[in-house]
Amino acid sequence: MKNDLLRKFLFIGILIPLTYSGYAQSKDTKSIQKCFENYKTALINKDGNSAVKCVDQNTLNYYSEMLKQGIYADSSTLASMNILDKMMIFTIRHRIPKELVLKMDVYDFFVYAVENGMVGSDVSGFELKKVSISGYDAKSELQVDGKITPFGFAFHKEEKEWKIDLTSVFTFSLAATENLVESYEMADYEFVFYLLEIITGKKPDASIWQALSKK
Repeated sequence: MKNDLLRKFLFIGILIPLTYSGYAQSKDTKSIQKCFENYKTALINKDGNSAVKCVDQNTLNYYSEMLKQGIYADSSTLASMNILDKMMIFTIRHRIPKELVLKMDVYDFFVYAVENGMVGSDVSGFELKKVSISGYDAKSELQVDGKITPFGFAFHKEEKEWKIDLTSVFTFSLAATENLVESYEMADYEFVFYLLEIITGKKPDASIWQALSKK
């Protein structure tokens, strides 16, 4: 009789934390999905203030570094960068007035980028699939227009809220962009200039290689 009671007690003792954990994970999954949907909506509406609330510290750190390099990087520093970083810095110098860039912090920059179409907003067909959570970190599969992609976003829980880590797809994005550039048979900077001219109707000039300010 005592053994039966002990087994029941142990079972209940194990079941309660497992049940709570399952409930918490389900709640977190919903929060992650909501974060992603909020971010999508913000991009579609070009709502920078809402978008910046959805991204994590890794993302803000990257944008902060790109803003810094956009202001200070010289031509030799730029030449050594990968194409994604080049694209970001050249975009800053080509599409944002210098006097505005010099006054920006990372939040201003991210908001401006979203509101002025520097962050892609064609995301209506994007959906998260198979979200898996480990503590304060999560990863997902990404479905685009009904097809599972070979990459997905990571998320991090910061101050009790889940945030999307845009840097988590950079490895895939870099490889895909490098392959695209190779197919155009251009140098990476030529490809970036080509895109900027298409987007803005204005061809970048040699000054785009120069720092906006000295350190």
